[in-house]
Amino acid sequence: MKQTKNDKGIQIRRRIKAFIGRWIGLRHSWWRYVKNANCDYYESQSRFLYVMISNYHVIEKCLAMPNFEPGHGKERVEVVVGDLFKYRELGFDQHHPQYIAAMQAVQEYNQVHKQLGYALPSGLQAGIDKLLEGANIPEHHQPHVTRDQFFVHLNDGFEEFARSRHSVRAYSDKEISDETIRAIVDLARTTPTACNRQPNKTYVACDKDMIKRIAALQGGGRGFAENANKLLIITSVVEAFGNNEYQEVYKAGGMYVMNLLYALHAYQIGACPLMWAGEKERDRQLRQILDIPDNEEIIMIVSAGYPTENFKYVTSVRNPLEESLAIVK
Repeated sequence: MKQTKNDKGIQIRRRIKAFIGRWIGLRHSWWRYVKNANCDYYESQSRFLYVMISNYHVIEKCLAMPNFEPGHGKERVEVVVGDLFKYRELGFDQHHPQYIAAMQAVQEYNQVHKQLGYALPSGLQAGIDKLLEGANIPEHHQPHVTRDQFFVHLNDGFEEFARSRHSVRAYSDKEISDETIRAIVDLARTTPTACNRQPNKTYVACDKDMIKRIAALQGGGRGFAENANKLLIITSVVEAFGNNEYQEVYKAGGMYVMNLLYALHAYQIGACPLMWAGEKERDRQLRQILDIPDNEEIIMIVSAGYPTENFKYVTSVRNPLEESLAIVK
């Protein structure tokens, strides 16, 4: 059907309205972010803990890697040791589970290297020794399980099933069939979406060279993502939403990813979600590799594969429930 001048005028007005609405919304959320973003993290215990968690979690991931290399991650350990001293100096709560978890990560890193007979840099070792001296922190190690132990709760209630899911970074060579991928994505599609608009899409990278290229672009999965049997790239279609719904693509995509992770776990496939925040050039390259159109927002990448017979996963200590719950009456 041929467009009339009136039709074109309506479209132009809608685009102008969408642009203005997006600009107002972005300005509002941007200012909230600037005011509250975690830059001066010494200001409060909660801000300090957010930064410390992200840093010590890197140590945990190093320790759980399928091919751990002695000395790997020592720069991050140095940062965490310094932050733990500062945390004490500021008088923050040393009984908080995240402080204890950070101390345990440093302690485990130290123990592993002593067992391997690997000498850490003298300055770092001195800092670790001083930090742990008299600390009386219970020993903890990243869980080491068999494949059967990891999936033992698949047929139990949802609580046991959900608590048994963890990110897996050790993948075998066993192929995930196209039929299995179709079944997993079909299950993930039960995710609720605003007004049933179903904007989410999953691209599946199968070729090994392609997987390595995408893993290199993502960057945060070094040491394991390139060994995945599949990479699942999740997008959300922007045109499903109106001018005042610009954040919905991320909400819809995030909900879908969690459902996808549960579906992978149900099919006894190990998986690890990988953040995607590619700047313009990396975003362009990923779109080119997978032929992702411009009207889709890339939400996340998930590495997936059948786990090896024995592997470690990261503990990922949770904050107290009271920090995540507010019942308002």
